[in-house]
Amino acid sequence: MTPTSQVKILLKKGRNGRIKEKLKNNTSLYLLLAPATILLILFAYVPMYGLLMAFKDYSPALGVSGSPWWVLNGLFNISILISFGQQF
Repeated sequence: MTPTSQVKILLKKGRNGRIKEKLKNNTSLYLLLAPATILLILFAYVPMYGLLMAFKDYSPALGVSGSPWWVLNGLFNISILISFGQQF
């Protein structure tokens, strides 16, 4: 099979056919990549949900997503700390 005939075959398959073919040919690589991706999501992105509690007026009855934001109080505290450093 010549390279030009391979290109013609790929063009006839369409985009979905090429994607399925690539997935099928590289299945072992995706299986090797899966544990690393799962660990990345588990240890890098899931803890970010807990970071929201620093900016929320947390109430156990409402939960993290239902509790109101406490941004103004946090910004006020930060501005006090910055001005405190400038006084000395």
